[in-house]
Amino acid sequence: MRWSMTTLPAFALGLALLCGCTTTDNPIGISGGAQVDARLVGGWKGVFADQYSDKVKYQVVFLPGEKGALAAIVAGWTLEGGQWAVYEVVAGRAGDHTVLNMRSVIENGAPARETSAYIPSLYRFEPDGSLRLFMLSEQAVADAIQSGRLAGTMGTGQLATNRITADPQSLDDFFAEAAPALFTEPYAVLQPIY
Repeated sequence: MRWSMTTLPAFALGLALLCGCTTTDNPIGISGGAQVDARLVGGWKGVFADQYSDKVKYQVVFLPGEKGALAAIVAGWTLEGGQWAVYEVVAGRAGDHTVLNMRSVIENGAPARETSAYIPSLYRFEPDGSLRLFMLSEQAVADAIQSGRLAGTMGTGQLATNRITADPQSLDDFFAEAAPALFTEPYAVLQPIY
């Protein structure tokens, strides 16, 4: 994925909304019930390992919500200005894999354009305490949908968005086995703010 200074500022979690990435009708990893991953709660600072590290800054705050959901407030800024967004986040587990399912609620103070779809990200805590996020491979998801291994529709056009329509149990069964082959694109590293 190419990062652009015109689409970058207010994302970390919301980046996927701007680039045409895979969405799901149901959160991944909740067939056994949603539970708050307490390790996520708190403030995080975004870290880039590329040319944007000194140009773009962002922070994420995860707050506990109701029924196993979290709220994520994301603020990003560049020299040109800032943006912010609020997301509903459901943390799930499919086998040994932990997944953040994000749904946009507010973008820069206005209701989000799309509020029904979830954007899944695999997350992993690193030994140094940082949180690494991985995005689904569009091609791998399209291949799984086309082969019939995963229920959904494939997007077409320049901003193609695959849509996974599988029920929660089918999602969890599939991703428990297939997550490492599908979540192949690292897109964010968050460091805790103490």
